[in-house]
Formats: sequence, C-alpha cells, structure tokens
Amino acid sequence: MERRQFVKCAACALAVRSGPVAADSVSHGCFLIGRVNSHHGLNPGPISDIAQDQTLLESSGDSQLDKLLGRALARASARFEVAPSFSFYRDSDGMNACATPDTRTSGTWGSVLFGRELFDDLLSRYQDNGIAVIAIAAHEFAHILQFKHALGPQLEQGEPTVRRSELHADYVAGWYLGVMKRRDSTISLWSAGDTFRRIGDYAFNKPSHHGTPSERIAASQAGFALASRGAAKVGDALNEGLRYMRHVRLEA
Repeated sequence: MERRQFVKCAACALAVRSGPVAADSVSHGCFLIGRVNSHHGLNPGPISDIAQDQTLLESSGDSQLDKLLGRALARASARFEVAPSFSFYRDSDGMNACATPDTRTSGTWGSVLFGRELFDDLLSRYQDNGIAVIAIAAHEFAHILQFKHALGPQLEQGEPTVRRSELHADYVAGWYLGVMKRRDSTISLWSAGDTFRRIGDYAFNKPSHHGTPSERIAASQAGFALASRGAAKVGDALNEGLRYMRHVRLEA
C-alpha cells in the first residue's frame, strides 16, 4: 500500500479541519507492541522515560504524508473535542504509541506520541488504507480525554493494573471507528480489530496489564455498537464507556 494512499483515505474519512495538533514531546505510555513500562507511563514528573530515552521526530519522513496526516488528525481532534500536540518518535526498542496530559506547546492540551516503527509497521502490515493507524491514534486521543476529565481515579480505583483505563480507551476508539463507518459504509475495519487483538496481553499480575486480546476486542466492539446506534457525541462515548467498564466482567 502506498503511504500517500493511507493519508488521502484518512483525510477523507476523518475530513479536513484546521486545528492545533502539532509536534511536541512527552509520553503517557501505552506500550502497545513490544516492551512494556511497568508504570504504564504514569511516572511522576512532567517527562516520562520515553521522552528522555527516545529521539523525537517532527516528520514521518514524507512531507506530503505529514501534511495530509496533520489534516486527518485535526478532524479527529474536532470529533474528540480535544487538542493534543502530536509528534513521531524513534521506537526502535519496542513499537509504541503514547499520550500524556503534559502540555508544552501553546494552544494545545496534552500530547500524543506515535512511534515511527509502529506507524510504518501498521501501514505495511495491512492493506487497510490506514485504518489500523487511525484506531491507535483514536485510542491515544481517548487517553487525552481521560486525562482532561480526570477519569483515572474513577477507572482504576482499587485496581492493581491500568487495564480498566486501557479498555475504556479501546471503547472510545471503537466508537470513533463506528462514527467513521456511519459516514462511509464501505470502510473495512477488520485491521482495527486485529490490531486490538494483537496488543492484548495476559500479564494479569503486572501493573502495566492492558487487557487480554478478547477483552480489548470486546471493548472496541461495544464502542462501535454505540456509534452504530447513532451516538455521535464524544461525551456519550465517554460516559457509556464508563458504564461499560462498571458492568463488564474481566478475565482473572
């Protein structure tokens, strides 16, 4: 698949709107594929290990791709009603994407980092016009919402892992994919589901446990179903995601 084909599709699917999504640094730490952070990126201080250890990049390596991707991210920003900055970084020690509430660019709130190796891997792995990339970006935008509304304590109270926060973000990401599907019924979302499956884990006793493959698929499908019923507001997705997490039975 051509890299430009992905972003052109993304720009059409997400539509174009100017917004403050910009290059920045810092991470929340959703370690998706590869090594995991035992603190799930919730390290004390304004800059977590990933920002200190990795080289931040302002480009995908393709200026036209950057331009079109920026427009696509701006559309996502509008739908999620958040304005995080965005940057690539070198994730050579483990493919990853991350979010943080830290704000270091004027006009933005929070920051999203997307590993270049993860980005390139998703583009080359799937013939999906970039849907898997969008799914991961939506998951990180959902974390920005969690930060903005201080949902962490509510989601993780009494929990030894960050699993409930991660599954809630999967739910909201699934909702966003469902909104896309309602706009264009021809979009295939198989790669998004496969990506959620691949990033699941069974490390139940680790604080960084994000949820099993089946849990992550189920959460994203539940969010997708909400959008399929006509829910177009991100606030509905956020609240229904909280309701889902209160009632879902998780694997032990």
